[in-house]
Amino acid sequence: MNVEAGTRTRTLGDRLRSKLRAPLESVAFTVPAFVVYHVAVPFLDVRNGVDWVTGAMMRLLDASLVAYLACTVGVGVVLTILARRHAGPDALRARRWALLFAESTAWAVGTFAIVGGLASRLLDVQTGVAPRSLVEVVATSLGAGFHEELVFRAGLFDGGRYLLRRYARLGPWRATAIAAFGSAALFALAHHAGPTGEPLAVAPLLFRTLAGLYLTAIYAWRGFAVAVWSHALYDVLWFTWYAR
Repeated sequence: MNVEAGTRTRTLGDRLRSKLRAPLESVAFTVPAFVVYHVAVPFLDVRNGVDWVTGAMMRLLDASLVAYLACTVGVGVVLTILARRHAGPDALRARRWALLFAESTAWAVGTFAIVGGLASRLLDVQTGVAPRSLVEVVATSLGAGFHEELVFRAGLFDGGRYLLRRYARLGPWRATAIAAFGSAALFALAHHAGPTGEPLAVAPLLFRTLAGLYLTAIYAWRGFAVAVWSHALYDVLWFTWYAR
């Protein structure tokens, strides 16, 4: 196969996976989730268990609410500007936002119907405490979508498979499988850790492991932005349906 043909093949594959996989651009599509959640944190009891950003920012800014809010918005603006410069002015057009939310909604409904529906019927699982208001539902869901995908998918899954391939010399499929199951299991266990964690039980642990694998598949195939919004929209569905 000549170089030109190979270039065409790779370009087609890149298009099939969408430019949302470009790191800066993908992160830019999650800026609204980051900003809305972090603005809500000081006013609502919605802090996510793996949100290590809020505490660090408040300590660095001497617990100044104004400085914290300005820093939060500033981070969002900087990420958006960098993404536009990196991917071009058309990167964040309204059409792409519409496609992102349409796809994420489809994945969220799939997670809700397949994973959540089966788990609630077969395992009698009712996980999580529903937030008290719609505003808290949205803020909690955005925080879970952003921070849990950042930690468990971008960090543990992607980082884990990289380390397994580089240092354990595993092949791509074995490294991906181990990282996927490992990160999904830790994702499930995290919901039972700490003073606010739920009591450890097999059914919710299995349910969340399956959900973690589903979200890992979305992340691996469609990228960070789609995973974040799929997770957030799924949580909105869960909190307004099963958890009430």
